Amino acid sequence: MPVSFANADLRGRDFRGQDLAGADFSGANLMQARFSGVKLSNAVFRGAILVECFLDGADLTHADFTDANLEFAVLGGADVSGALFTRADLNRCNLVGTRAHGADFRGANLLYSRPGNADFQGADFREANLDRAIMRRANLSGADLRGAHGKPNLENAKLDGMLR
Repeated sequence: MPVSFANADLRGRDFRGQDLAGADFSGANLMQARFSGVKLSNAVFRGAILVECFLDGADLTHADFTDANLEFAVLGGADVSGALFTRADLNRCNLVGTRAHGADFRGANLLYSRPGNADFQGADFREANLDRAIMRRANLSGADLRGAHGKPNLENAKLDGMLR
């Protein structure tokens, strides 16, 4: 049975080396927590505070970050394929080298985020704020950017089949 940390104050906690697949972190304060390389597939972070959190190299496949605050978080090299970031705040978030096949970023704020070299194949960015997002060399093949606003840097990005 998955563990629940719902609404817990876990600021600065180090979770490295743990298998937390399916864990519930809904509404938790995870500011500056460390999840580097942790298995978090199907974990729930709805409305959680993940400001300055380290999720680099983590398995976040099918995780739910709906309405979560990920400002200044580090997700570089993480796998967020199939994850939900609906209305999440990813302002200034580091997404360099992230794999995000089919991830849902509808209505998310990616202002000043850094998703360079990331793989967003088939991701959904409808109504997202992409202003000043640095998406250089990102794979946006088949991604849906209809209704997205702002001016992202798409230098050398792969845009085959992207919907705009």
